[in-house]
Amino acid sequence: MGTIGERIKGKRKELKLTLKDINKLTGISTGNMSDLENDKYAPSVANLLLISKALSVSIDWLVTGKEYQISEHVVQPTTQTASGDSISPADLELLAKFHQLTEKEQVKIEGMIMGILMAREDIRQTSVTQKSSSSMNTERREEGAAKSESA
Repeated sequence: MGTIGERIKGKRKELKLTLKDINKLTGISTGNMSDLENDKYAPSVANLLLISKALSVSIDWLVTGKEYQISEHVVQPTTQTASGDSISPADLELLAKFHQLTEKEQVKIEGMIMGILMAREDIRQTSVTQKSSSSMNTERREEGAAKSESA
């Protein structure tokens, strides 16, 4: 099995899965899966992740036909974005799931995330305000005590 498509198709058939089965497991249409299996185009990273999970194989094997042994001392690979942020395999999996949602569902999720982040920021600001207020009260008490002692 020399190509990605050949490996996907071979493993799918080995597992006795149909294109419809893969569709149910991954959300990738049967037409797109057929195109991938026939090497009409290469799968996206997100689709590679979904396919690898559905077929219980590594992405390494899908792409190269080889399994790589990972030493426990090796840091898990990450992908770097243009801004320098790291994207872990778990991040990619979450992104792949996000892309399976409808646009309306994606907007809802984005709203939920913004709500959580805003609530977190409100908690931080409240905490900072309380700390500032507490330290100001302590300073006032110390100033008052110093004035009482000098009087």
